[in-house]
Amino acid sequence: MAQKLAFDWSLGSCEGGCRPEGCVHQFELLLLIPASELKGFESIPSAVLASDLLPEDCGLSAEEVGNVLKESSVLFLIDGLDEAHEDNELLQGLVRGRFFRDASLLVTSRPNYATQLIKCFSSKYSVEEFDMQQRKAYIT
Repeated sequence: MAQKLAFDWSLGSCEGGCRPEGCVHQFELLLLIPASELKGFESIPSAVLASDLLPEDCGLSAEEVGNVLKESSVLFLIDGLDEAHEDNELLQGLVRGRFFRDASLLVTSRPNYATQLIKCFSSKYSVEEFDMQQRKAYIT
């Protein structure tokens, strides 16, 4: 589901289905990052540089990436909170608003995981019981 949301954002339009507020297209930048890829990094920019989000030879420094993230309307789409929330200081700092406070954060998780971190969110949504046919219809 996270990949589909990121893909829709990359298209630049919801084919007439966008609402003025609450649409992924209100963001200038959407970063889809698996929660596990934030482990072991000192900063979000260094994690972005080490991920597959940018080409290895992009020539940007962590400071330059940080400046872009601070100056842009950003949605961090963190996939798999339940798989990597323990001992993940960078993820916990992002969720608790210690860095990039002006950015928006959308996190996916299985139900009933990371209950302490989930308390940090102002809104919580649940998508449950998609059968296989509904999943295929959503993704295609």
